[in-house]
Amino acid sequence: MHVQRGNTEKEVVLWQHKVLETLIGLLVKGGEKVKDCPVNAERTFDYQTLYRETACF
Repeated sequence: MHVQRGNTEKEVVLWQHKVLETLIGLLVKGGEKVKDCPVNAERTFDYQTLYRETACF
């Protein structure tokens, strides 16, 4: 992935949306398959967890 400097605000927002859509997709797919992985069944994806996992953004 190539990182550019000086992206417009519109481009930054577009990438933020792409990241959030990807995270939401992972959470939904993970939720659908939770029965296949007991460790995931015990995890809670609340605000604090999501904030901690996305703090670098």
